[in-house]
Order: sequence, then C-alpha cells, then structure tokens
Amino acid sequence: MSSSADKRPIIIVKKKVHGGHGHHGGAWKVAFADFVTAMMALFMVLWLVAQSPQTKSAVGAYFRDPLGLNSGGNTEVNTGPNTGGAGLFGGGNTAVAVDTTFAAGKGEQRPTKELLELSSARSRLTQALMALHMDSWARHVELTAVEDGLRIEIEDSEDASLFATGSNKLNPAAKPMLSVIAKELAVLPNHLVVEGHTDATPAAGRSDNWELSAGRANAARRFLVDGGVHDEQIVEVRGYADRRPRLWHKPNDARNRRISILVQLRGLPQADEAAAAPPPAGHPLIQRLRAIDVEAQGPGDTVELSPNGSLALPP
Repeated sequence: MSSSADKRPIIIVKKKVHGGHGHHGGAWKVAFADFVTAMMALFMVLWLVAQSPQTKSAVGAYFRDPLGLNSGGNTEVNTGPNTGGAGLFGGGNTAVAVDTTFAAGKGEQRPTKELLELSSARSRLTQALMALHMDSWARHVELTAVEDGLRIEIEDSEDASLFATGSNKLNPAAKPMLSVIAKELAVLPNHLVVEGHTDATPAAGRSDNWELSAGRANAARRFLVDGGVHDEQIVEVRGYADRRPRLWHKPNDARNRRISILVQLRGLPQADEAAAAPPPAGHPLIQRLRAIDVEAQGPGDTVELSPNGSLALPP
C-alpha cells in the first residue's frame, strides 16, 4: 500500500501573476461615440415625429428666421429657478413671455427697418424688466407681436395688483416696472394705445367696471407721460370693463385685470380716420349691397347705390 502511494504523480500548480493590462488603443471610443450620436439622432427624429404640426412649424420657423421678423413662434426667457411662484416675477422666477411674430397685415410686408426697431425695443424692454429682479412681484408681463404692432400686457395676480381695489390709484410697488416701460417707450416714434381691463367682479364704490377700466387706463397714461412718454404719442385711451377677459372660463380671475399698451406700427390709420373713410367700391360688402338692391328693384324703382356705397334716393 505504501509503495503504490509513493508512485502517485506529484501535481504542481503554478499561478502566474500577470501585470497590468496593456494599452488596447482608443478605437472603441470612436465606435461608442458613433453609437451615441446615432441614438441621439434616432430619438430626435422620434421626438419630431411625435410633435404636433404647430410645434414642427415653430421649430422650423426658428431656424429660418431666428430674429423673429417674419415667422412665428413664442419664446420664454427665464433668468432664475422656479420655486413655485406664479407669474413673471413670482417665486424667484423671472421670465418674459415674448411672441416673436410681427404680422404685416392685409398681406403687405412691413418695412424691415421698422420691424427691426420694434424687435430691438422689445429686446431692450425684456432685458430691463428682467434686470429689476422683482422676485416678490407676482405678475405677468407679456410682450406680444400682433398685427398692429407690439402689445405689452401687465396682469394682476392673486397677491399683487397694479391698482388698489376698486380704484384707479396705482400701487407703489408697480411704479418701478411702469417706469422702465415708460423709459423704453419714450425713445420710440410710434403711437401708443393704452387699454384698461377688469374682471367680472362688480366694482366697489360708486363707479362701475366701465368707469373703473377707463380710469385705470387714464391713470396709466398719466404715469407713462410723467415717466417720459410724449403726450402726443398716446392717441387713444380705452376702457373695456370685463368685456375682453383673458380667461373666458374664469371671468373673476385676477389675471383678467390688466393694463395693455399697444405700440402701433407707423402708417396705420387711426380709429376715427378708419371709421370716417367709406369702404372702397370693390369691397365685398358694397358688391353684396348692390346685388341685393338689384334684386329688390321693381320696374319703376329708381333706387341706386352710389359708387361709395351710399344710398341714392330719387328727387
């Protein structure tokens, strides 16, 4: 037994300790970068396919016209983290909502110089408002390009108002913001229209919402003039009461209480001029009236429409 045990082979296991791995090159990094790029492109295409036609149009319009002179889109500029507050200057979040469209109106292209001036004014006003850092002032300020020019709307909120309740006395906390707006508007040659709006809550005191909205618009006009706006710049002061709310489904919402300032494109007819001017003879309304008149005329009737659309009666 002992001799057979001595004849067993002796197995020796040697463990080789390898050093650090050698350099394998960076080819894998190039392949991985290509893979990541391809995946990013894939998800970008999937995202674009899933978007609505309006979003696709806005994205395309941005790249076609970054300055926003001819194409549409909305831009919101934020300068701080959102901590839950509402509005433009609420809760540490400073934002200015800007519509980047300047419509020509009636199919006519507005002069590029004027559009550049309004675009520049909008940019200066945006930067000036953001520089105020009014973090405790929960209010919306919207700069929107409309067919007639640039519209500046200043809305109330639940915890702050432009005016004292039921009066046209400006809140002192709102005056710095209005001063910035007045300073920027004073350097423009454009005409201004100031509008006042209320919510559907009945006005306190002896005035109604019509008088209240008109009084607030006039108070805003006076403050703008005191802030540097030329008196001849302001061509209209309008009071709409609660007839044009921002939120139709919430007529009593505080955001319906607002002041709107319209910076008009130059060359537009004023309201009294537009009302006094007769419609052209080729206007569809005139053509329709003439057709009705022809149908209504009998054999002996001599009623006619004059070229400007007025009714010509026999002597």
